[in-house]
Amino acid sequence: SQVQPVQVEQLAHVAEQRQEQRQEELCSAARTRYSRVKDGYRLSMPMPGAKSEGLDVLKLDDELIVTHGTRRRAIPLPRRVATLDLASAKLDRGRLLVRFAEPA
Repeated sequence: SQVQPVQVEQLAHVAEQRQEQRQEELCSAARTRYSRVKDGYRLSMPMPGAKSEGLDVLKLDDELIVTHGTRRRAIPLPRRVATLDLASAKLDRGRLLVRFAEPA
């Protein structure tokens, strides 16, 4: 009967360590960032492991819709960016770079 509590304690300890590791993994990726460029704004967001094939980026009203394979993400755009047109999008070293410019 003493073996069971030790195993449960060990299991709880391993689970706690794994949870801490998972929290670190979730927080280690750089966040989505907006930066001002000469003709508008640029959004930069992490997309580790993504490939250009199957990547679709479109602007719908005040959201940026990013689809990669079967995954889809709707990103709300700040007001000053939402008024701009989607000018370009590309993958660069695991990050999606999207440029927004004034309407032509």
